[in-house]
Amino acid sequence: MKRLTLFAIALMGCSMLSAQTFTEWHDAEVNQINRAPMHSTFKIFDKAEAAAGKYCDAAYPYRLSLNGTWRFNWVENADQRPTDFFTLTYNDA
Repeated sequence: MKRLTLFAIALMGCSMLSAQTFTEWHDAEVNQINRAPMHSTFKIFDKAEAAAGKYCDAAYPYRLSLNGTWRFNWVENADQRPTDFFTLTYNDA
């Protein structure tokens, strides 16, 4: 009985193991992995009067503009893409 119980627990543990394989790009139906559901964001204002009026990006200190120079790493095959780009020691030169 102990063997059967241990076997059942081990089988359940093995069935729950699943890791990202980095081959999801092969499947056209996959469009999100490890992503939180999309939602609208809230805007922060210092005063109620600022929230009532039209705000300008230059006068809005809590907004970060994404305009500017971006670096992209184009690869011919998705298997060649860097998988450690998020580390602090990643060299993006």
